[in-house]
Amino acid sequence: AGSIPTPQPTPLATESASLKDYVVILPTPTKFLRVRSMPATSGKELGKVYPGDKYKVLETKTGWYLIQVDLDATNSGWISSQYAKTN
Repeated sequence: AGSIPTPQPTPLATESASLKDYVVILPTPTKFLRVRSMPATSGKELGKVYPGDKYKVLETKTGWYLIQVDLDATNSGWISSQYAKTN
């Protein structure tokens, strides 16, 4: 029988450190949050996300998060940080 490699503590540390790179969608007056093509309300609407959903943050700009999201048009988009909180 071969020896089973012992899990290294480093991935766990990385995983917990990366939790801050996620956002949770907060309740909104419309019950959804628009995902946009650019960090501005004038950006084209690509889709919607819903309160309680959790997404990986790819980039931040003042007032906006670029999230990884599986939409028909794309796999990322901008959301207003007003209705999202980081973990």
